[in-house]
Amino acid sequence: FALAEEAMENALVASIFGRRVKIATPEYLILLKLIPLGAQDKIDIGALIRKADRRQLRVLARKHFLLARLESVLQEAQTKRSRNGD
Repeated sequence: FALAEEAMENALVASIFGRRVKIATPEYLILLKLIPLGAQDKIDIGALIRKADRRQLRVLARKHFLLARLESVLQEAQTKRSRNGD
């Protein structure tokens, strides 16, 4: 699908065990995790958001019609952090 294809077109290239591999950026990984959005996806998004360019993430989320879902997940995470005193 279009989002996954775009993620690979814009992926970073790294060398792992002597092989060049493409790695999706944190922004694209977050967007891809918003689609199934299970409990583990929310945990992963919480970790990935620290590495993401939030401005770019919102631009991409808008482009792929995922902005409302992204904002909802980010708000939920903020609420949990506030309740836990983080």
